[in-house]
Amino acid sequence: MPEPDEPTIAFDLPEDAINFRVNAETRTISGLVVPWENVAKDSAGQAKWRFRKGSLYWSRDDPSRVKLNLYHDRDRTVAFATHLGNTPQGLFAKFKVARGEEGDRAVSLAQDGVLDSFSIEPS
Repeated sequence: MPEPDEPTIAFDLPEDAINFRVNAETRTISGLVVPWENVAKDSAGQAKWRFRKGSLYWSRDDPSRVKLNLYHDRDRTVAFATHLGNTPQGLFAKFKVARGEEGDRAVSLAQDGVLDSFSIEPS
């Protein structure tokens, strides 16, 4: 979870725009990570964020440097990116989930719809 003084941001998107998918057989989770041009408000209600198309950068040679954590807890990393790409809607990502108790839990929670979207943070 984020620190109490660390605001989080949320986009108000229709469900079909998120395109969150889980494949238990291949242990992958994918979907829209950041929508372009959609205004988000922070949890403290003091700031607004908007990402312009193509405004985010990552190592295109090695997307695996981008990790998926449970609840923003960097001690609970469960997956690494296998694909990051710009789409007309926003930044799309696909993650390969690790084997083991924490990874199994993440896949199960995503399958059951408990986890159903992504939340980003700076590295």
